[in-house]
Amino acid sequence: MQSVELAQDGLEIKFYATNSEHSNEYGLKSVKPLFFKYLFVEVNKRNRGNGTQLLKMIDEYAEKNNYDLIFGRIPISAEFTKDNRISLFSDIEMIKNWLHKNGYSINTMNDDFYKSIKKEKPLKSFNGIGFNNCLELGKYEVTTEIKIKSFTKLSEAKLFYDESKGEKHIWDLVKNELVDAFYYK
Repeated sequence: MQSVELAQDGLEIKFYATNSEHSNEYGLKSVKPLFFKYLFVEVNKRNRGNGTQLLKMIDEYAEKNNYDLIFGRIPISAEFTKDNRISLFSDIEMIKNWLHKNGYSINTMNDDFYKSIKKEKPLKSFNGIGFNNCLELGKYEVTTEIKIKSFTKLSEAKLFYDESKGEKHIWDLVKNELVDAFYYK
């Protein structure tokens, strides 16, 4: 697997190409994922935008090399240098906030994070049986570019489906039929 490790003047970053089985372990769906292993900014270089520039570098690398997902886990030993303001948040909570501000999604159940990389191809719609032919109570599964999620209520499944960006489909597991889908041409 391709690994990228860069270190220069108190800045260090490590990430590597991985496989869909690895991203599945994190509950994420991906064809070509990139695992974010490590980011370090020397203390005297913090609070100057250096970490954000390293994140942008990962994003650009992923887009340029056709990766569809960046994901990782914040280690327990992670440190975040706060500015002069008083904060009651832990270092990990501060890192989560910082990642979120930089476009990453945070798993609220643990310290995992991920970012779906936009595809340049336009989405096309494929209609299945349609939402009007489904019962409110049932078994529905929504599959997005990075996640598979199950629901017992159509309204909740539809809300998640409508809010999901990119390629996606929703399946009625009781009828064993496609309800609706968007896919790349």
